[in-house]
Amino acid sequence: MKHQSLHLLLILLCISTAGCRKDNPAGTYQPPAEKHSLQPAPPPPDNSNETGRSGGFVHYTDANELIQSYLKSIDTFIIPQVRAFYLNADDLRTYLADAAITELKIFLAHTGSIVHSGLRDKYSGLNADALTLVIAGVDTGQNYVLHQKTAVINRISGCPSNCIVAGSAANDLITADP
Repeated sequence: MKHQSLHLLLILLCISTAGCRKDNPAGTYQPPAEKHSLQPAPPPPDNSNETGRSGGFVHYTDANELIQSYLKSIDTFIIPQVRAFYLNADDLRTYLADAAITELKIFLAHTGSIVHSGLRDKYSGLNADALTLVIAGVDTGQNYVLHQKTAVINRISGCPSNCIVAGSAANDLITADP
C-alpha cells in the first residue's frame, strides 16, 4: 500500500507539473498574476530616429516621456525600485579625458554590499539598494579602455536610496528651469 501511494503521488506530481512548464506545447503557461513578468517589451514600430548603437541628444521633453513610462511601470512595486543614478561628474570628465574612449559601455551591477552580504548572484530586480552602474570606456577597435590601465567608474548612487533632495534635480522629470 505504501509503495502504491508513493507511485500515485509521483504520477500526480508529474501530471501536475507537465501542464505548468514554460515549454508546454499547448501554450497554457501563464506566469503568476502577483509577479511582474520579465518579458521584453516588443520593439517600437518605427526606429527611424534611432541610428547605430548609441549617441545623440534628445529634447528633455522627449526624455521625460521615456522616464515617465519607466516610472509608471515600477509604481506597483513594494520594494523601492531604481528611479535614477547619480554619478560624480569629475570622475566622468577624468575618465573621458582619455581620447581613445569613443563610447561608454554601462553595466547594471550589484552593489558591493550585496555581493559581500551573501546575496551574490541572487536576483534583486531593480531594487534601488541592490544596484549600481559600472561604466567602461570602449575604443574604436571595440576594446575596453581602463583608467590608468586598471580602473572603471563604479561609485554611482541609486535613487531613491541616495537621491538629491533639493533643486530641480530633486524632481523625477527633467525641467528646463532651475
